[in-house]
Amino acid sequence: MKNAVTGAIREALQVTAVFIAVALAFTMVSVLTSDIHFKIGIFRPLSAIPPHLAALAGVGLAVGIVACLFSMRFSLKLILLSIVLTLLFDLDHLPSAVGIAQPIRPAHSLLFLGIVILAELVILRKPLGTAALIGAAFLGHIATDSGVFPLLYPFSLHYFQLGSTYPWLYLAAFVLAAMAGVLTRFPPRLLNFSNR
Repeated sequence: MKNAVTGAIREALQVTAVFIAVALAFTMVSVLTSDIHFKIGIFRPLSAIPPHLAALAGVGLAVGIVACLFSMRFSLKLILLSIVLTLLFDLDHLPSAVGIAQPIRPAHSLLFLGIVILAELVILRKPLGTAALIGAAFLGHIATDSGVFPLLYPFSLHYFQLGSTYPWLYLAAFVLAAMAGVLTRFPPRLLNFSNR
């Protein structure tokens, strides 16, 4: 039991470290290359942060539970990863937290999602189940967030208004979580980037 917990934590830390490195790099590039008129990001009021983090963690937990259900076993790794990844998409708020003008939510874009998934698959050689879990965390995060998102950043500076909740985004998040569970239970041999 102890070895399983240690292994789950180690795996979650590896995925998290790569995610954080890519998120910080992507955010800094966006700060350095964005036109001044695009740097309109503001930091959430401090009183609103704990409830928002609790909501995101709850969605991450739900994503992890769905992944576990479809993997047909409880997996601390899936639970930890889904919660942490759902929270980490807000790392792109760090510049505005320290008073640096920045674009709103640069890591809330489809390009960032693709880059971070590719980094996990190539650098850590994670299986496709991890990619599906990252996608589920992204959709769950977007569905729980409110405001506007630069989904096509940096190709388009257009912000999309998605509202505070969209049931179809939650549904898509849970479908990807289910895929993550199935891919964890039955990893495809030909498409698996992992050598384990």
